[in-house]
Amino acid sequence: MRGSYFYLLGLWVLCACSPTRRLSPGQQLLQAPEVHYAENTAIVNKKAFGDELEALVRPITNNPVKLWVYNLFKEPKKQKGFRHWLKYKIGEAPVLFNSASLNRNRLVLEKHLQDHGYLNAQVRTDTVDQGKKVKVLYEVKADKRYRIQEVYVPEGNTPLDQLTQAHKKESFLKSGEIYRAENLRKERERLTTIATQNGYYGISQNDVYFYVDTLGQVDSLDLYVRWKPNTSATDLQKYRYGQTNIYPTYSLTDTSSQLSDTIEFQDLKIIENFYFVKEALLRRSIRGQTGDLYNGSMENSGLKYLQDLDIFKFINVRTDTRQENGINYLDRSFYLTPTQVRDIRFDFETNTRSGSYLGALTAVTYTNKNQFGGAERFDINLSVGAETQLGTNGRFLNTLEIITGASLSIPKLLLPLHSKYIFKDYVSRTRFSLSNTYQIRTGFFTSNRLSAEMTYDWRSNRRMQHFWTPLSITRNNTLFGDNLEFLDELEENPRLRNLLRGVLILGGQYRFIYSTQEIGKKLPYLYLTGAVELAGNLTNLLANTIGGDSRPHRIFGTPYSQYLKLEADSRYYLQRTDHTWAFRFTGGLVIPYGNSDFVPYSEQFFIGGSLSLRAFRLRQLGPGAYVNPAAQDVNFFDQTGEIKLEFSTEYRFDLYSYLKGAVFVDAGNIWLLNENINDSGEGAFKIDSFYREIAVGSGVGLRVDFNYFVIRLDAAFPLRKPFLNEGLKWTINQLDFLSQNWREENLVWHLAIGYPF
Repeated sequence: MRGSYFYLLGLWVLCACSPTRRLSPGQQLLQAPEVHYAENTAIVNKKAFGDELEALVRPITNNPVKLWVYNLFKEPKKQKGFRHWLKYKIGEAPVLFNSASLNRNRLVLEKHLQDHGYLNAQVRTDTVDQGKKVKVLYEVKADKRYRIQEVYVPEGNTPLDQLTQAHKKESFLKSGEIYRAENLRKERERLTTIATQNGYYGISQNDVYFYVDTLGQVDSLDLYVRWKPNTSATDLQKYRYGQTNIYPTYSLTDTSSQLSDTIEFQDLKIIENFYFVKEALLRRSIRGQTGDLYNGSMENSGLKYLQDLDIFKFINVRTDTRQENGINYLDRSFYLTPTQVRDIRFDFETNTRSGSYLGALTAVTYTNKNQFGGAERFDINLSVGAETQLGTNGRFLNTLEIITGASLSIPKLLLPLHSKYIFKDYVSRTRFSLSNTYQIRTGFFTSNRLSAEMTYDWRSNRRMQHFWTPLSITRNNTLFGDNLEFLDELEENPRLRNLLRGVLILGGQYRFIYSTQEIGKKLPYLYLTGAVELAGNLTNLLANTIGGDSRPHRIFGTPYSQYLKLEADSRYYLQRTDHTWAFRFTGGLVIPYGNSDFVPYSEQFFIGGSLSLRAFRLRQLGPGAYVNPAAQDVNFFDQTGEIKLEFSTEYRFDLYSYLKGAVFVDAGNIWLLNENINDSGEGAFKIDSFYREIAVGSGVGLRVDFNYFVIRLDAAFPLRKPFLNEGLKWTINQLDFLSQNWREENLVWHLAIGYPF
């Protein structure tokens, strides 16, 4: 009887799989387009270029899954309810063939070809009738690709012509290069920037145009750069900055209580109805002083700086021109609407693992973005994480971790030096932070980690951000518990004992972030970050000065650690309109030296959890093929390492409005550098065998994505995992989602805030 139900269910699903079953007579389902090339077509990299062309075709054909959901149900009788929501919100109506779109698509594809140098390109359309389906074929013919032979700049004596001639070498248009419309756009932007940097207010990109001459040439062309002729007597006149008015407490809605107080500060007139921000900060943010020559780039830089302060919700500027004593002046009024500077954020994360373990973390952060009136950001945070094992008579809490911290960020670099390599469009910051981590592993140990550091944060350009921490101090204290088995393990395992001992860490770090992301655009982009950390050198110098032959050397009775730590994280996001394919590769290496044979436990690498290999619990995996035989019994994990390699890929797709889906695969592990776990050599990194110790996990997820806030639910399971005394083995053939025992043993759930990467 049960088999009959499955048979009927399968039959129903198969019937619903027909994508044309809901079409009316005469309607035809549009299939994905195909681009073909005529013989002797000169297209370079035809496969990639064909993909670009196919992506331009409209309308976009159906998502098979969404169309399948749509076809599952007949037309609902009511325009509401679950069935209507599922059919029209989760599902997607068939995209039908319409011959009127053929000519539009032909013109779009020809324009794209011409913009990439194929000026004589032609596109022919054809259709393949497949009954209730239609496929459109686009045949591309492009026999040659044009190159720029000569670039002619204006030879006139107007100021703009002379500027163009003076900056000719910086042009994006070069003789011998392939003609691309994108380079014309960049050249138009470059010339406009040069004009506005030299005081010519009101010049726009529409004032630059080009002549393209292909007459008498086979596969090359000449380009003529020209400025739009003057249309009035006020054109092409230089301007200087005049009066600057600032309204730092401007309200878009309540205008009755404004303009109550006016302050003169240097050459600024500040009009406000309550004190909000320091006058000196406004002077530093507003570029250009009275009498200075107008500079459009500098003007935009000041606006970006104001936005980056993150204390104004809206920034509007009004400009007025006037003439006085034969000089053209530009008067400016800045209307700045304050944002909500105080904020409280709550985060929550939970996960499960085999053995009925349940872990949860909750955090609260209070933020004031304008603590002292100078855009100083002050944060206080508290987080509490715990793990328990359900259904046992033992201790209720196995692990408890409490983290408290405070930080103050000042919007300038507290350094006596100034560098031309600091990007002025963004705010540079000096950050001071203090944090304390208190952790209880019930019955095993209690640790306390107190840290303080100072960090400089600046940008060298729009894509590159730098973080330099010249001073970081950490003090670790550990008290061992009364678990006799654990105390015996410490006696037998010197590595574990040294990892957990109290230690002083004094060092510094440099970290960078590089990103090609274009905010507001769905384009592929690259994200890179790397860090170098050195600890113990200054402490070692002090210890050598004080003297002492015992090793490890101590400072104020506490041994200090020396190590070099390297980390790298690379990510690539292939973004499209309704889906994203994300890739991540991370690696790390930490090397003890000098006064240390071991790296402190807090500085070692671990793997697993909601941001790593999601099929494994935090610190449940590695090092190498090692399996802790007592992990389930004593709830203690000696599973950290000095080497980490990790790879993840995740396909993210839209389901409905803010609801997104994901399918992911994670792989990686950690290893020990100079030692191993036991006599069998487990955990050590070996160049000829480490790849056989890569763990793999997969899973699916749901995300509620409000852009500024993401709630994530992931369900993950291992595909390759370590077995005691057997190493890592593939478990794909053991997948059994209907088995409760398999789910309890393998399925790991994560409920978290934000994307994993």
